[in-house]
Amino acid sequence: MNVKTKKTANLNDERLSQKMERLGECLLAPMAAGTQNWARRVGRALDEIGEAWNRHQTEAESEDGPFSPDEFKGTMLPALDKRVENLQQEHQRLRGLIEAMRTRLDEAAHSSNQSPKVLDLLRIRRRGRILLEEIRKHKEKETILLMDNVTVDIGVGD
Repeated sequence: MNVKTKKTANLNDERLSQKMERLGECLLAPMAAGTQNWARRVGRALDEIGEAWNRHQTEAESEDGPFSPDEFKGTMLPALDKRVENLQQEHQRLRGLIEAMRTRLDEAAHSSNQSPKVLDLLRIRRRGRILLEEIRKHKEKETILLMDNVTVDIGVGD
């Protein structure tokens, strides 16, 4: 087995998972205590998940990361290489979704001197839940790709 694959096949995303959980809790919190407070808590959680996502992307795509270009090159791996490229594009797309959601939240929270409108915040809640589901699916794809790479790597020497 390729030693580098063995070393990098473990992408530790505990922090990202914790921030996803926190965002999920904030999104589901009741708004009865005040829409402004809800928006503030969700905003902080979005900032935290944005930082965790940036860290995830940087580590995953770094030279020593599990999705580095050297990790998926070779005559046996063109399909895996294409899947890595797709995941990297997804990293960018998901980063954009996080940033867009933060912008929408800021617009809703500061659109007037009054508290944010509940309907706007309900839309943000729905988008946030969709975002979390998309990140979960993305993480699943990454895990499957890492396992496929290990399987191909083991089979190459047979």
